[in-house]
Amino acid sequence: MRRDKNVTSWPVIAMRFFLYMGDALHLALTVRRLRKGDADVIIFDRYIYDELANLPLNRWVARTFVRLVAAFVPRPMCVVIDAIPRQLLLASRSIRSNSFATTAKPTSH
Repeated sequence: MRRDKNVTSWPVIAMRFFLYMGDALHLALTVRRLRKGDADVIIFDRYIYDELANLPLNRWVARTFVRLVAAFVPRPMCVVIDAIPRQLLLASRSIRSNSFATTAKPTSH
């Protein structure tokens, strides 16, 4: 039997609710703190949304939980980059070696 994200027993789902809520609160508080600072841009992935999508959304409790979490976590902003992959890779390497990238203030969470 597989033991992964497809397991839908209530004890496992309850634990996921707890962990996902903690992750969502941490994300919301981190973004709030960074917005108060001098950050011009905050980049983060859509991890919490990926995790919420793993919940059994055919159950009302899970749908209610997703609505609750989605109410206070930052909404993702999607950016489409129309570029040739090789050029994008070279540009990415150039940005990483740029002095801005090496002198940017690191954050630890």
